Amino acid sequence: MHFVTGGAFNGKSNWVRRTYPINEQNSIWVSGYAGAQLPDSLPSVTKYWIVSGIEQYIKDWLIDCDEKAVREKWLDKLTEWNCLDGDQTMILIGSDISKGIVPASHEERLWRDVTGRIFQDTAKICDRVDVIWYGINIQIK
Repeated sequence: MHFVTGGAFNGKSNWVRRTYPINEQNSIWVSGYAGAQLPDSLPSVTKYWIVSGIEQYIKDWLIDCDEKAVREKWLDKLTEWNCLDGDQTMILIGSDISKGIVPASHEERLWRDVTGRIFQDTAKICDRVDVIWYGINIQIK
């Protein structure tokens, strides 16, 4: 698995498209910002699985669940996805929302904090982690 993070509108998705030979025939791309559901199963015929907008999935889950349940839900997904066969690649894209002004509302602070913890969990599990700033990557794992 490959985790790609960085600031909003810093070129994460474009960098992934330049880095991997992704096309409509060999990949499935789901986005939390587009309201797409996370896949329950990953057919082996698909070479690349891309999940973007991780922070949006977290925000949506926090409406109905507490932090512990959200982290467990995400870790369950990571465990499932980590069982892909050697020919498949899971690429996870999440915007770093931990920088800047601390949100005033409790809900926004909780979202920021839980997202940061989940990104740490994700980085531990993934084989590769890249931070993208201004369209340029820095591989940190």
